[in-house]
Amino acid sequence: MKARQSANDARDDSARAAPPRQRPGEPISSRAAAAGISPSRILIVKLTSVGDVLHAFPAVTAIRRRFPEAHLAWLVDYRAADVVAMSPDVDEIIALGAPREGGAFGRPTFAEHLGALREVRAHRFDVVVDMQGLLKSGAFTYLSGAGVRIGFGDARIGNRWATNVKLRSLEPGLHATEAYCAFATVLGAEPRRHEFRMCVPDADARASEQLLAQEGVATDAAMAAIVPGSAWPSKRWPPEHFAELSACLGTQHGMRVIVLGHRDDAEAADLIVDRCSQDAASLAGKTTLGQAIAVAARCKLVIGGDTGLVQVAAAMGVPTVAIYGPTDPALTGPIGPRVRVMQNKVDCWPCRERRCEHWECMRELRPETVCEAAAELLDVGTGASS
Repeated sequence: MKARQSANDARDDSARAAPPRQRPGEPISSRAAAAGISPSRILIVKLTSVGDVLHAFPAVTAIRRRFPEAHLAWLVDYRAADVVAMSPDVDEIIALGAPREGGAFGRPTFAEHLGALREVRAHRFDVVVDMQGLLKSGAFTYLSGAGVRIGFGDARIGNRWATNVKLRSLEPGLHATEAYCAFATVLGAEPRRHEFRMCVPDADARASEQLLAQEGVATDAAMAAIVPGSAWPSKRWPPEHFAELSACLGTQHGMRVIVLGHRDDAEAADLIVDRCSQDAASLAGKTTLGQAIAVAARCKLVIGGDTGLVQVAAAMGVPTVAIYGPTDPALTGPIGPRVRVMQNKVDCWPCRERRCEHWECMRELRPETVCEAAAELLDVGTGASS
């Protein structure tokens, strides 16, 4: 999968001399050495997840600004590739895996891993930046053959062997975006934490118009997107609460509610639509990630939990209310100019448990409280960034 032109066609590499290549096993003596290089081909390795991939955008933009003539590619799991496709700073996407029949998600196969590795090696990258820090990303990083391979200094043991320029241990409590920005600093770039350069691809924008038209929703309607799903069950606000919230948005603010999500969220989405007294529509399971992002970009408000689509909406500048339970938004929360984070901090917070028996942090956060926060966000027209 390619987001831009192929590596051979993207630029005329013959017009400039490539920097000397180091042997894969040759160590880099210092961060200063990495900052002084002039690479012609750079690979970003950040595979998953949607929110984490998004948080790497400011670092990638800074690297692009530092090396404007370099060919910059991004290796990413196909399930998050639509987010990378929004970056104007990326020349090429190397997708690991491909969608399954019927739009189902599945882990990349062994053959797909080998195919992606062959593509990586064929590019003969000068620099690889491993922002994932896991065994799999380390394997791609090392086997790329790049002379400069940058990674976390405190990465898991399975990853440390793969890199030869290592970030010093970062301060605890940093937001993920700040951690990724440290990679850009290593290369002599000057990152800006809140700089999310993004644009919705034309194909996704057109598809979103058609999807909304099929649901009888005019593209100029005042829409609020509800995103009920999340990777962890403990991060999901009760669908009954979302239904009550949706009714509030309709009756009090005249907004047409659109429910977005994966097909696994369709049951919750149907419950929300069925119980909402106002006209609502579900697109859960009916869109690609890119199309869902395009719909969210058209909305006047997005409300959801700790999930990637909410993160993307916030970064695009859409007024966003994020509902957080077992995780800490100071570490991975949404960043944007118009954001409200809602939490009900109980004694065990933040537990980071994927499942919870009592679930008080989410269940006891009332819909009317969230609706008030949404109203305040819309009224003031601007909000504090997370």
